[in-house]
Parts: sequence; structure tokens; C-alpha cells
Amino acid sequence: MAVGSSAPEFFTVIIATMVTESDEGIGDIVGAAVFNSMTIVGLTCIFAGQTLVITKFPVLRDFSFYILSIILLFLFALDEKILWYESLLLLLGYASYVFWMTQNRKIARAMHSRGGFLKTLTDDYIADVERRAKEAEEKAAKKAAKEEGDAEAGQPKPKEGGVGFTPTAYDANAEGADKSSAASAAPAASPASSAKPSFIRTLSFTLRNSKSFVAFRKNTSAYKCIAKVQKAFSWPLTTAFKLSMPESMRDKCKYWFMWNFGVSVAWICILITCVLIFTTRVGCILNIPGIVMGTIVLSSGTSVPDSLSSIIVARKGEGDMAIANVLGSNIFNIFVCLGFSWMLWNIAEGPYEANALKGNLWFPIMIVLVYSCFLLIAFIVSRWRLTKKLGFSLIFLHMTFIALTLLTNSIGGKKPVLLLPNTPGWSDGR
Repeated sequence: MAVGSSAPEFFTVIIATMVTESDEGIGDIVGAAVFNSMTIVGLTCIFAGQTLVITKFPVLRDFSFYILSIILLFLFALDEKILWYESLLLLLGYASYVFWMTQNRKIARAMHSRGGFLKTLTDDYIADVERRAKEAEEKAAKKAAKEEGDAEAGQPKPKEGGVGFTPTAYDANAEGADKSSAASAAPAASPASSAKPSFIRTLSFTLRNSKSFVAFRKNTSAYKCIAKVQKAFSWPLTTAFKLSMPESMRDKCKYWFMWNFGVSVAWICILITCVLIFTTRVGCILNIPGIVMGTIVLSSGTSVPDSLSSIIVARKGEGDMAIANVLGSNIFNIFVCLGFSWMLWNIAEGPYEANALKGNLWFPIMIVLVYSCFLLIAFIVSRWRLTKKLGFSLIFLHMTFIALTLLTNSIGGKKPVLLLPNTPGWSDGR
């Protein structure tokens, strides 16, 4: 999930490094690291709809590789150029992470068997693995028993690859089913579903029923007008998507999903190129450095898939998956996105040098490292619970990072408010 949601960052860095030769790629990765760790985790805490408890072992595992990637990035950027073996070390860092993940359960069980602190560290993870394995066995046993019962009753089994469906009182579309029967037959609500409505639903309900926000109500002239404008702007893209990935071929070609996957990747690449060129032009017109545009603007846009995926799984109660998606994306961004693009440049042109490396890139990287350590400490202090207070605190820290980025860079051709080493005029301002 982390690799898939990091596709925008991957193409952004490749295009910014090999095509436009701009600093937006590095800025995107550094800014996305802060955005993912602070804002996405913060939104996950706020919109989860419940207080989630995360498992210590996988979080500490991902934090270890994440902090290692930041340290390597900081050390490699000190000499203001990236050599081929440095980019290779980044790629090998991700390879080691993948290898660990393939042996994750074996490593956890080995640590658990040693006792002491390592046993305490992996207790909840081992318990969760055993619980999931037991649930999977019970589910498989029920499925086998059901198929055996259907076979004895003479009912045909569903086709291979298909889904068997029998209308019941729970299905609102089944014949003879009504709301009252569905309500009476529905099982008791779980504690998570009976909890207080989430902030998103409360806000949506308030807007739709408020006199001040008539546009949010359906079947009103304002709502219809907004819908028409949205449809007009989205029509070119939706038409292109439908023409390049026609639904009519879904049932005619067995491997049609491979075509859809390839075309989707191509569309991501095309759209990212357009966004990158547009961002570069806007930064040039407003006289804003590329590193700033990447850190603030591009990072927020390319991190949208990470935001949605983390919030969605968090609302399903999968707090571990939400945090793993965030940290895994950051690890992939630094190890693979930067490492692979810099390796390509070294093969084609030699050592990679950029204005961002010659500037004060060390400062945002240090902030990323400090914020990562703060996030880990915050998890420990909160006893590995994702609370709303923690969420709002993390979002505030991201706003602080944006303010520091603006204050330490030249905006509009003016002198930075805060002068840092490697910034023009720093020696005169001491």
C-alpha cells in the first residue's frame, strides 16, 4: 500500500531530476516526509472515529529504517553532491527493509523467545498474529462447512472466481425485504459503530442543514450549479480515462487488468509532469525557489493518496496499517525515489549536483529528523494510542515547519527573514 500510494512522489522525483532538472523533486520528498509524519498521522488520529491502539514492534521497526534513511540522506548531502555509490547505498537500504519484511514474523518470534525486554517489545505483535491466524482458520472452517452443507442439500456451488449471493433480510434490494425487517434482523452494533459520530459526518451534516451554506444542500440551484461546473472541468479527464480504459473490454479480455494498470501508471506520469511544469512556472513567476515549491506545494498534492488510504484503514480500526503506510511511504520516498533517480543521473551524467544541495537543505532534513524523534516519543508517552489531542499537535507542528521554510528561504527575491549557513548574506548577518 505504501509503495502504491508513493507513485506520485516517484514520478515527481524522476521527472524533476532527469527532465526539468529542478529542485522540486528533492523538496517534494523532504516536504512529504513532514506532511506524512505530521499531518497524515494527525488526520488519522482525528478522523479515525475511535481511539486506536497501535502495536509497538512494527512501529519501532519502521521508525528504525525511517530514521536510518534520514541520517543517510543528511550525510550524503553534506558534500553538496551525490555519487553513484551513495545512491546505491540508498537502494540497498530499501532492499534490506524488504528483506526484513519477508522475515518479519520469524524475526519477531526469535526476539520473543529471547525473553526480557525483547519479549515485552513483541508480546502484543505475537498475540495479534496468533489472533489473526485463529480467525483465518475459523473463517476457513466455516466456509468449508457451508460448502459441504450446500453440497449435501444439492445446491450448486458458485462458479470459480465468482461470488455466491443469496438475498436475505439484510439485503435491502431483496424481494420482500423492507426497512423494518432489515432493522430487526441486523446484529447488535459494535462499540466502534455505536460511538459518537465522527468529525467529518458532524461537519457534513452541519453544512447541509445550515442556512449559511445553501450550496451544500442537494436539489438546490446553487448545488446544481456547482455540480455542473465540476462536471465541465472534469469532463476532459473523465472522457480520456474512459477512452483509454473502456469498461466494455473488462469481460472480453482475461488480462484486461494489466492494460488498466499500465494505462493508470501512464496517466499518473502524464498528470505529474503537468503538475510539475505548472508548479515550476508559478514558482518562476513569483520568484519562489523550487525547493520551497516542492516542500510546501508539491508535497501536499502528491501525498493525497497516502492521506486517503491511511484515514480509510484507520476508520476500519486498522491503526497499525495506517501508521505503517505513512512510515513505509517515507522509507520508499527516500530510499527508492531519491536513490533511483540519483542513480540514473550518475549513470547518464556523473555525480548529481543541484542548487538544493548547495543551499540550506540540511535544515529541513534536520527538522524531519527531529520531528520523527518527536513522533516516536509522542507515541510512547501516549501509550501507543492515537488520540485527537496528539493529532492536533502534529498538525500544528507541520504548520510550524511551513512557517520555518518560508522564513529561511528567499521569497519574491527578498532576503530571508532567518539566515542560515550556506544562505547568501549569512556571514554578513551574524
